[in-house]
Amino acid sequence: MLALVLLVGSIVLRATEAYARVSTLQVDKNDSGCSDNGSGTATRPFCSIGAAATQVTAGQTVRVSRGRYREQLWLASSGTATAPIKFIAERGETVRLTGGSDGSGVYTNGKAYVTVQGFTVSDTTGDGIVVSENSSHVTVRGNRVTNAGQPVLGLTAKGIRVDRANDNVIANNTVDHNTDYGIYVVGNSTRNLVTGNRVYANARVYERAASGIRVHGAAGNTILRNVSHDNEDSGIELVTGASNNLVVNSIVYNNNDHGIDDTGRSPNNAVIGNVVYKSVTAGINFEGGATSGQIFNNIAVDNGLNSPRTHGNIRVDSTSTTGTTLDYNLLYLSSPGRNYVWGVGYDTLQQMQMASGQEAHAIEGHYVLGLARSRIEDQALRHRGPLAEGSGRSDDSTVQLQDEGAP
Repeated sequence: MLALVLLVGSIVLRATEAYARVSTLQVDKNDSGCSDNGSGTATRPFCSIGAAATQVTAGQTVRVSRGRYREQLWLASSGTATAPIKFIAERGETVRLTGGSDGSGVYTNGKAYVTVQGFTVSDTTGDGIVVSENSSHVTVRGNRVTNAGQPVLGLTAKGIRVDRANDNVIANNTVDHNTDYGIYVVGNSTRNLVTGNRVYANARVYERAASGIRVHGAAGNTILRNVSHDNEDSGIELVTGASNNLVVNSIVYNNNDHGIDDTGRSPNNAVIGNVVYKSVTAGINFEGGATSGQIFNNIAVDNGLNSPRTHGNIRVDSTSTTGTTLDYNLLYLSSPGRNYVWGVGYDTLQQMQMASGQEAHAIEGHYVLGLARSRIEDQALRHRGPLAEGSGRSDDSTVQLQDEGAP
């Protein structure tokens, strides 16, 4: 009987060990015992992420240890809704992907139910992370994507691109110093959630074009609680037929064109609850047939002062007023300028209300400046807090707000 008990116990132990092996695969290029022909266990990890990607199946997690991996994370398998596949950089370690032969650091290859978390994707020749055609339910979380491409015509690259892909989540990434758009949602992509990202200092350099977050020809996406600042062009853009999108509760400041821009016959978009501060041109801008929009509950301060192009904290051009509504916005200019454009320009809230019938519950006042500044400073403090598990974020940006008195 004792022998039988010991035998059963041994079988259970081996089964438990086997489950542990198949539930988690390890990659550690610095381990002297690593092998791409191995089992991917902690004692004999894979040397490359690619080896793990060809072996991983639904329900498994690939954990990657520190180091520079000069390869592309190319997905070979999909997970399921109940058994997703996860690629996770080890907590507290910098795991750097620099891309494969086609240039991108991560390519989802039309797969579904996969999470990519905590990597630093840098110095790729192509777009840093590509959520590619027919990919769905992919989560890109807590990565840093930086220095993609070169600031040379034909060699620029975006940070994160979602291209003809639906139902994906781009969350809590830092996307900076890329040579084209920071986050780019394009190609009729829909039902994607872009949330909690910090996007800054993206620039082509040779021309003003790189915005922080750009939604191009894509409908029904949600841009939620992002921070987009100091980009070469606008902070957030909805362009070229991008309709029925929601931009909400984001903080957008110090961008070199608009703060939030809706243009190129992109109707039925809602811009709600955002802070838009010190854009070079008009802060919230609806133009070029951006009809039937909603602009509510935003804080817009010191946008378009001394602008070389458009002016106004909030601007709706004559082609975009049809069906567009504004209310409950808070505005302030610290020096003389234009608060509104509604087809034509109005310097004060009262003028706007009387001429347009819009903004019945809006407020214009000096205290709005302090409110905008405190919201920006609060998010900067939160951003410098503890990193989430597997976070590849490393951000040396700082927020510098110059004190300004009442005019």
